[in-house]
Amino acid sequence: MTKKIQDSPVTYSIIFTILITVCWVVITQLARNLANELVVFAIVFAMLVGFTILGAYLIGKINKTNGLKFTFRTAGFTKGVVALLPAIAFLTLNVVLNANAFNISLNIFIEAAAAIMGIMLFRGLLVTALFVKRSSTEGERIKTIFKAAGLYFIIYIPLNMLGADGIGPMQLVNTFIMSAGFCAAYMYSKNLLSLTIVMAVWQIFGVVFSYGGGNEIEPTPLLVVGLFAMLITTAIFAVWFSKRAQPFVVD
Repeated sequence: MTKKIQDSPVTYSIIFTILITVCWVVITQLARNLANELVVFAIVFAMLVGFTILGAYLIGKINKTNGLKFTFRTAGFTKGVVALLPAIAFLTLNVVLNANAFNISLNIFIEAAAAIMGIMLFRGLLVTALFVKRSSTEGERIKTIFKAAGLYFIIYIPLNMLGADGIGPMQLVNTFIMSAGFCAAYMYSKNLLSLTIVMAVWQIFGVVFSYGGGNEIEPTPLLVVGLFAMLITTAIFAVWFSKRAQPFVVD
């Protein structure tokens, strides 16, 4: 099985990513309907631990490293954060603009766990497979980040509709570009820990301040221009850092 994964990492990463994602969504949706929050927490936590270990194991098999050690290493942490600066600014301003009532609930943990899974699968497993197999030139590396972002984008639409009334066109654009930015940050830094922390913190703040439901701060033309500038800068950073990504080095 290991040899098959290493020979066809892209195919297997896509299969595993879709299967794990579907399992995650179905089980978490069912768990949300349970009355006992402690049981929900236990189910989500068990899935998070199990799927994270599985994801790390598969990443290790593809890039021929110790999967768990590689996934949680601190080397490259600063490089990952620097590559994400425009994305961090964009996400922060979005939370500020959409802040509503302060809200503490179990959803904080569920959303943070979902963020970790997204990083492990779409910015970790899938990007690793694409990078190892098809990123020998600058052009291929740029294609890699947008291929990974594209798959996340395709899966994101039906998954988001399960828990939302609808998705606006700009939200789709934001999702695609932000995903490409995260993928490029990983390719450049080889550090999943920085991406995981940034995404988890953003998801937590989104739940704590009821992200998406408030609009207490009226977006002025200047703020809108600022958001677009951050979005464009994120896309530019994604291309720039993906072009400079180096091959994986076995520890």
